[in-house]
Formats: sequence, C-alpha cells, structure tokens
Amino acid sequence: MLLSNLTAISPVDGRYRKVTERLADYFSEYALIRYRVRVEVEYFIALCELPLPELKGIGTTAFERLRGLYRDFSTADAERVKEIERTTNHDVKAVEYLLKEKMDALGLGACKEFVHFGLTSQDINNTAIPLSIKEALAEDAGVNVMTVSKAYQLLKAEGYLVTDRRAGRICAFAAIDNLNRGTAGQAVQSLNIALGLPEDAGLTKIGVAP
Repeated sequence: MLLSNLTAISPVDGRYRKVTERLADYFSEYALIRYRVRVEVEYFIALCELPLPELKGIGTTAFERLRGLYRDFSTADAERVKEIERTTNHDVKAVEYLLKEKMDALGLGACKEFVHFGLTSQDINNTAIPLSIKEALAEDAGVNVMTVSKAYQLLKAEGYLVTDRRAGRICAFAAIDNLNRGTAGQAVQSLNIALGLPEDAGLTKIGVAP
C-alpha cells in the first residue's frame, strides 16, 4: 500500500507531510537505522584508538572508509537491514550484521567480530536517538524548544499568566483554536475524564483570547 494522506498511520506523515518532511532525515526509521550505524562505527573506531590489542593494526586511513558507511548511507542499505531483520527478528542485530557485510567488502573482515563488542541494543538506541534529536534542533529542522523560564516570561508579558502569591499558584489563561470540535476538544474531554471532572467542562463556551 502506497503512503498517502489516506493510508498514513498518523497525520504527521499524512496531511501534514509537506510541513514535517524535513524531520524524516532525523526521525524516520531510515534515519534511526543510519544513526545506529553511525554509533556502531564510531564505537568501533574508538576501540581501535584505545587501542584494543586485536585492533591495533587498523590504521587511521580505514577510519574514513568506515565513516563513509553512515555518511553515504542509502535507502538500499536500510532496505538491506530490514531484509536481515526478517531473519534475526531484531532490529539492532540486523544493523550489526549489515556492518559485518560492509567490513568484509572493505577488507576488514578479520576484525568484524568487534562490531557491537561489549554493547547492548539499548547502548545503541540510547545514543542514536538523543543524537538525532540534538542534530534536528541544531539544524533547525522545524523543531523548536523553549525553556520553562523563557516560556513563563513570554506568557506573563502577554498577559496569559497571573501569579497568585497568596495561594502559591500560577493561573494560566488560554484559548484553544477549534475547541468545540476535532482533536482539541477530544483532548480536553479526555483530560476532564482523567481528572474526574464533568466531561464537557470547558467545552460549553466559545474560547476567546485574552
């Protein structure tokens, strides 16, 4: 089934694809596989630089060829990982096997068993995923993060926040667009149910911006 607005699992890849397409370089499965390859390669290079006795013969000229495995990573490489995964039934193990194939092609097959040496899958994932987020933010891929203090100052300056010092609380005022229909209303409805409030609390009036 081809990806379209109607077949996408999420609106992120459906109706909003033209806005979020840049994020595919960081958060698609292809990107995750590429980042996993990158982490594995850089870890292997770090082992060479220690050096582990078994890897001391690998010169620095091999490092750039190894880095080319993720710098030139293609969709065909990702498809090969998925093909391997159909046998391993393990996504990170499939990346490891792909790298071993690549190392054979680079003439480094004698040391390929040191790929993923001493690592777990979570070591790879817990490095690859934060790295993808970091680089998405650095490259301005449409992801914006505001600190809590900055958001507080901005909202307070606009009159959306009022500090009640006697009660020790902050009151926030907001108008949610499209509140009485669609997902925005469903979100408020779900929150009401979770908090034990009347299901239609906050939904019976039209929101007006302060």
